[in-house]
Amino acid sequence: MKERTFISFDWAIKKVLRHKDNFGVLEGFLSELLGFDLTIQNRLESESNQQSEKDKFNRVDILVKSNKGELMLIEVQYDSLDEWVYFLKNSEIKDSFKAKGMKEAKVALNYQNMPADDKSAYKRFIEDRRNAMSTLDTALEKGIRQGQIKTAKALLELQIDTNSISIATQLTFDEIDRLSKGEDIDKESDEDD
Repeated sequence: MKERTFISFDWAIKKVLRHKDNFGVLEGFLSELLGFDLTIQNRLESESNQQSEKDKFNRVDILVKSNKGELMLIEVQYDSLDEWVYFLKNSEIKDSFKAKGMKEAKVALNYQNMPADDKSAYKRFIEDRRNAMSTLDTALEKGIRQGQIKTAKALLELQIDTNSISIATQLTFDEIDRLSKGEDIDKESDEDD
């Protein structure tokens, strides 16, 4: 099993992010989640916010100040938050999920429950996103290719040997030889130079 790079969020909130030295992490997360900057004023724990012994480790109340100076009490229930993060990351709601709003999300956000017009619009959205990513990938590959060719040309001008140029640019010996003769090895890339 691969060793984890980062600890899980539920462990972080239970143990690590409760310490004032680490409030910056939690402030950043909550600011992004809520859509406005905030600073943590205090982490509150009392018997009143613990309905059971397990609650002591499954939720935390945090007093925050918004960027408008408003004081707010935020209750973070990380087990349910983990469920929302899982859903947002994987587009899946497991039957075992109990977080507030999950049942509603399972119905409202289910593709099969969408009206035909919404399904068509969603399909177009996904296809447009796929096409945009493909266009970006193609542009990136083209840019890399152009960079390889420009680098090879510059190294040829410096009279660097073909083997070293091939290693540096990942171009073939044939491509480098053709470049040294002034030939276009990639007309599409050279047209943009």
